[in-house]
Amino acid sequence: MTSGATNRWIVFTAVAVLGGFSASALADDGLVETSPFMPSGAPEANVVNTEDGAGVELRGVIMTAQGPKFSIYDPTQRLSTWVSLEEKGRPFIVRSYDASRDTVRVEFQGQTVTLGLKSAKVSAAPLENFTPPARPLNEPVALDPTPADEQRRLEAIAAEVNRRRALRQKALQEQRRIREERRSGNGR
Repeated sequence: MTSGATNRWIVFTAVAVLGGFSASALADDGLVETSPFMPSGAPEANVVNTEDGAGVELRGVIMTAQGPKFSIYDPTQRLSTWVSLEEKGRPFIVRSYDASRDTVRVEFQGQTVTLGLKSAKVSAAPLENFTPPARPLNEPVALDPTPADEQRRLEAIAAEVNRRRALRQKALQEQRRIREERRSGNGR
């Protein structure tokens, strides 16, 4: 990825995140419940979320020089792909895009559905396995260490290296266990 493309991606992500925060803040305050541009009594668009069983999900939108691209995810195949408007050759075709509502109209398995941008689920990582170092690593350094001081310092470094290796191994084993559970179908 070039520096210019990286900068455009960062700016687009920041605008998308900030726009999402301001839109959700307005909706939470009850200021925007219906569109002022729609006739009164007009039905709301039928926006399907993943939980509603649409079969595909809208996971992301990026603007490129060729136009918008959409990340469409198929949970049954566990496959995500970036496509353009009206791009053929896939099991689905993105027919239209509403940037103001972050929705796309997708033709999938003979039906046309409107998909809303899937919101990310963010949670804090648990600190249950966190163990602080046995000794602080920023202890003052002796300017003229004795052989005994140097030996203690090297032992402390070796102990910290071993502790971190053990933590990495434990995390790796946990990831492997979770991956195996998902493969066998027990992790759902």
